[in-house]
Amino acid sequence: MNIKKAISSFIFVFLFSNNVIAAAGTTVFPFLKLAKNATQAALGNITTFDRNHSFTNPAVLGFIGHYNIQASKVIHFQNTGYNSFNFAMPYKKLGFNVSYFGLDYGKIESYIEDSSGNYFENGTFGAADSCVQTGVGYRIRENISLGADIKYIFTNIDSVKTNGLAFDIAAFLALSDKSSVALGLENLGPKVDRYMLPSNAYLSYANKIIEPCKVGLELKSFFDNTMWLKSGLEVGVGENFTLRGGYNWALTNSNSSLGSWYQRNLSLGFGLKINIVYIDYAWLPYGDLGNSNIISLKVVF
Repeated sequence: MNIKKAISSFIFVFLFSNNVIAAAGTTVFPFLKLAKNATQAALGNITTFDRNHSFTNPAVLGFIGHYNIQASKVIHFQNTGYNSFNFAMPYKKLGFNVSYFGLDYGKIESYIEDSSGNYFENGTFGAADSCVQTGVGYRIRENISLGADIKYIFTNIDSVKTNGLAFDIAAFLALSDKSSVALGLENLGPKVDRYMLPSNAYLSYANKIIEPCKVGLELKSFFDNTMWLKSGLEVGVGENFTLRGGYNWALTNSNSSLGSWYQRNLSLGFGLKINIVYIDYAWLPYGDLGNSNIISLKVVF
């Protein structure tokens, strides 16, 4: 495999997807853009920061080495919340995972219109988005792994149900013990009810520049003409405690209406290791909408 040609081809697809394929408009299942766990959230929602991101990049499954189980609970803004679960297992040069990700919008007030055009409250109804996913990664060389996954996605809004399929493909390259590159395409698939999926291409780079500091950058281009530069910083404090922070730079279609820079796109968090148990926390502000608090528990064995 010629690595330079592979990365060059991906960059072409990356730029092509943002400028040619894309058609501005609303996408279906936008909850797929949310961070899956506290570690990812605290690091600016980077898809691939290191070899522990098997939940978000299936190629990393080729490097996991151990069984791990992870569950996350999120108190989202405006009385919403979501949960995630992931189980990953290695087998020789392969790695497999099964995961679930679901967003609950809580109770929503329902209104009806009378003959005069007035609206009256008519109880409440529920709404929820869910995704069931399975993936595989294969380490084709000691420092290169490829991966793919398939997602079954469904939405329930009162009595209305919508479902669809999506796919991810990705690659992970360990440049050294301290640095890595990852690239991939997420949420590929056919339109659902005439709306496109939140498909995107990403290119990530992470480097442990100075012990114990590691930085990551990711350029992510959504096919609906939005592009982000995501950044993350992780600092180890001793052997068992980690501080994390991140920031998302909106290169197009900025959401500045949510507030000042420190009220949006910022993320902070920490991680604590107790033997085989990892406890992670992340805090994300959404301006006037409120804040998200994420806690994740992972067991590696």
